[in-house]
Order: sequence, then C-alpha cells, then structure tokens
Amino acid sequence: MEKIIELINLLQVSRAQPQYGYAIAGGNGRIGNLAEHHYLVTMRAWQICELVNSKGAKIDTHKVFKFSLLHDIGELFGGDIGMYYAKANPVARN
Repeated sequence: MEKIIELINLLQVSRAQPQYGYAIAGGNGRIGNLAEHHYLVTMRAWQICELVNSKGAKIDTHKVFKFSLLHDIGELFGGDIGMYYAKANPVARN
C-alpha cells in the first residue's frame, strides 16, 4: 500500500469517465460514469455473496469487493468506445 495516494488519485478520475458503450448500445439517455458503475456492481456483488453464502457457499466477500471495485479500471485509460470502434473497424483493431 505504499502507493495508496496514487491509487486514490487514479480512482478519482472514474467520476469523470462516462460509460460511452452504454450510451452507444442504447442506454436510457443518461450517461453514467465509471464511479457509479463500480458502486452499483459492488452493491450487487455484495448482495449476491450474502445470498449464496446464506445457502452454504463459502464465497470470500472481501475478495469479491476488491474485484468488483477494480474490474473496469482499464476503462479509465481507454473508455468503452474502444470496443465498439474495434468491432466496426477490424483494421484499426489490429
């Protein structure tokens, strides 16, 4: 955790990174940001962990939290638009 300040500063960027792919795919008109997306994914993951663990599973909720909070961190450097552009332009993809 020696670089925690750098990580926190990087994650601050997620508040300004829109989910372009969601909008292009026909989202509901409001373009959310990655911070909101990570929050909602983490809340869903927590509830799923609680549910399956209550049924006898042994899911490591702490590890799931970490994965869900960081699962799209690469989007900060490229954005969702890259995937759609690459699909439409195979030459650019290579």
